[in-house]
Amino acid sequence: MQTESIASEQATRSVRHLAIIMDGNGRWATQRHLPRLAGHKAGVTALRRVVECATDENIEMLSVYAFSTENWGRPRAEVDGLMRLFWETIRSDLEKLHRDGVRLRHLGRLQDLSPDIQKAVRDSIELTCNNTRIGLNVCFNYGGEPNW
Repeated sequence: MQTESIASEQATRSVRHLAIIMDGNGRWATQRHLPRLAGHKAGVTALRRVVECATDENIEMLSVYAFSTENWGRPRAEVDGLMRLFWETIRSDLEKLHRDGVRLRHLGRLQDLSPDIQKAVRDSIELTCNNTRIGLNVCFNYGGEPNW
C-alpha cells in the first residue's frame, strides 16, 4: 500500500525546471549540406515546440542556453546571422509568448549586444514581467568569465 502511494505521487509530480543547451544545430545543417544558419533556424523551430510542450506540461521554468560568449569566435557571417535570428525571433514570437503567459528573462551580458537587440530584450522582459504560467530564461551571451 505504501509503495503504491509513493509510485502514484511520483507519477503525478511534474518537472519544475528544465534546462536545454542548444548545441549541434550547425552540425545538423552541415550533415545535410545546408548552410549552418539553416540549422540555427531549425533550432528555433524546435525551441518553439519545446516552449509549447513545457507550458502544456506545467513546467515552472525553462532555461535555454542559446549563445555563449565563446560563440563570438565563430565566423563573422554566422555570428551576424545568429544575432539577426535572435532579434527576429523576439519580434515574431513575443506577442504569442505574452498571450501564453510566458515570463521572459535574459541571462547574459546584455551590454555587448547591439542597441536594437538590447531594446528588444528589455521590452520583452518588461512586457512579460507579470506573466506566471512559465518562466523562460534565455541565456544569450553568457559565459563563465567574470565581467570586471
